[in-house]
Amino acid sequence: MKKCRCCQQNLELKNFCKKNNKKDGINIYCRRCEGLRRKKYYKDNKIVERQKSKKYKDSLRGRNVTSNQMYGVSVSDLLEWQNHKCAICQKEDKKDKRHLHIDHCHKTGRVRMLLCHGCNTASGIADNIELLKAKIEYLEVYKSP
Repeated sequence: MKKCRCCQQNLELKNFCKKNNKKDGINIYCRRCEGLRRKKYYKDNKIVERQKSKKYKDSLRGRNVTSNQMYGVSVSDLLEWQNHKCAICQKEDKKDKRHLHIDHCHKTGRVRMLLCHGCNTASGIADNIELLKAKIEYLEVYKSP
């Protein structure tokens, strides 16, 4: 049994989350109170939390975590393999602006390569014949079986 610091109820330990930095390894707030505290915090700090989340997702570590979860491949490995350039137009990855995107087959989920935003959406090559040919060659190499 443990007493929640918020609601002051004596509850079984299963009603508390684990907290490694606490002496007993258990949170001082019960699950219900912790959930309410987090909801209130995020509501009060919505803008700051969105900025933190965006900053993390834009960081190489955040991109690696996301890409590993979604595709089982690391962005940093692909960046190194492609010399930090788009597979079609050869534009370099901009660390301060838009990043290269992981191109994948929507049917099979198979990762192809990293592409810039323009090549990924095909809007940047629609009126450039040389880039369009490069896109066609790229798709032929990585077409689905």
